[in-house]
Amino acid sequence: VSKTKPKEAIEHLYETYNHRVFGENYIQELNEKGNELLEKCPEIQWHFIGRLQSNKLKLLFCNYFIIFKCCICVMAPNSSSITT
Repeated sequence: VSKTKPKEAIEHLYETYNHRVFGENYIQELNEKGNELLEKCPEIQWHFIGRLQSNKLKLLFCNYFIIFKCCICVMAPNSSSITT
């Protein structure tokens, strides 16, 4: 989990240790780090961990599934309003 870690630390693990899978539980950090590391770390895979507010769904799906195609996300919605 790369929560609160700087992008330089993620880049170091990616390049030095061939680490490809990272997890974030804040959508804002995932968005920021994903954008900044896209060119330098093209094979990176992001996992979103934790609850996701319905107002953040668009940010996650538009940016990571459609544009970057690099987020692997497993979610179990805790509200039926999210799934409809």
